[in-house]
Amino acid sequence: MSGYAGKAANNGGCCDKIIMDHCKVSYGAELQNLGTYKRNAYIRELRDRYGLSIRQIEIQEGIYT
Repeated sequence: MSGYAGKAANNGGCCDKIIMDHCKVSYGAELQNLGTYKRNAYIRELRDRYGLSIRQIEIQEGIYT
């Protein structure tokens, strides 16, 4: 799991780091610039692998799905 403690590590700062590391972006808003299919695949992976909720991703990155 790349050094993250799964669902226990889902505070705000850690969410940002998880999202940026996993999605290979320098800031979260870059996810909005990805194609819909790729963005949705990343969101699904963040939810399934790291236990992030859609709401956490929306709050941290300003993405509204």
